[in-house]
Amino acid sequence: MKHLSIAFAIAVLAAVPAVAQDAPKKIAIEYGISTLGAYIGPSYMLRDKISVRLPIYLGTLSGDFDQDGNSIKGKFSANSFALMGDYYLYGGGLRVSAGAAVGGYEISGNVTDPNLDGTTYVGSADVKLAQSSNVVPVVSIGYAKQFKNGFSVLADVGAKINTYKMTVATSGLTITNQAEFEADLASVNNDLKAVGLTPFITLGGVFRF
Repeated sequence: MKHLSIAFAIAVLAAVPAVAQDAPKKIAIEYGISTLGAYIGPSYMLRDKISVRLPIYLGTLSGDFDQDGNSIKGKFSANSFALMGDYYLYGGGLRVSAGAAVGGYEISGNVTDPNLDGTTYVGSADVKLAQSSNVVPVVSIGYAKQFKNGFSVLADVGAKINTYKMTVATSGLTITNQAEFEADLASVNNDLKAVGLTPFITLGGVFRF
């Protein structure tokens, strides 16, 4: 009996590496470049065709940015993160994704003699252009080509379902008609709301372990 127990233990230990080798790699790190910013994020395979991931996007630029004929001297940032669920179609690398994103594109800075809806206001104003809501839905479709060493390359196209809003600090402006100014700013924001989407493209890699 003793020899039988030892033989059984040896057989179990010998089988463990083989099982581990055949087990699917559920944890992965995605990284790459996107029109939403440079990104990196973990992902986890919940089931055979379903995974969740947390991409984090980072990007900041300083300079002059044009917005509807106004030159904004300041900073552009694209810092955000998202919680995404992925469904892989046909057992391959094609996936459809949906989730929610926090943060996104923002331009803040100073404008000299801003023009709002055709009216020029004399002076200097601090201007901010950002998402109307900080949390927005996201949808995308992508494809990942996997290689034998656990590395994949991927491409995604999608859109954030959001609108943008401009705010203007009026302390440095000469405003003779406050109602007209507010109407002009409202018209600009109505135009921004009409877009409704922020499309994006992502190229990157995946390493599973």
